[in-house]
Amino acid sequence: MKHKLIHFIKYGAFTILWMAFIFFLSAQSRLDIGLEDLWDIIFKKAAHIFVYTILALLITKLLYGYRHWSQQGGRVNSLLIIILAFLVGFVFALSDEYHQALVPGRDGNMMDVYMDSLGLFMGVVWGYRLHLDKLRHGLKVLFSK
Repeated sequence: MKHKLIHFIKYGAFTILWMAFIFFLSAQSRLDIGLEDLWDIIFKKAAHIFVYTILALLITKLLYGYRHWSQQGGRVNSLLIIILAFLVGFVFALSDEYHQALVPGRDGNMMDVYMDSLGLFMGVVWGYRLHLDKLRHGLKVLFSK
């Protein structure tokens, strides 16, 4: 019981805080970073990929922490965890773009959802490889079990 509480605090709280951070950024009427047009677009699309990679990693780690899911069923449950983590992130990405469309001065953009999906894919793969213990030591330090 204590292990599950610590795991929820470690990954559940950070997941919720990260979602709040994304929601906060979407609520800003203007996110001007002062770059030229092309570099501004590249930076913002890369930021979408980055924040959703971290979100998917956190969700994946949270779901893998529940031992009855991750230790019973082997690969089938790993696939379900990966799909569920991706779907939770994808629904959040859609709702985030909808929320952004309601903010004055902003608009919702399906290209952003595509970038978010790429980040989600990278994050669930990263989380799965961490679960399998197939990453180098330097990356494991950041998100160890």
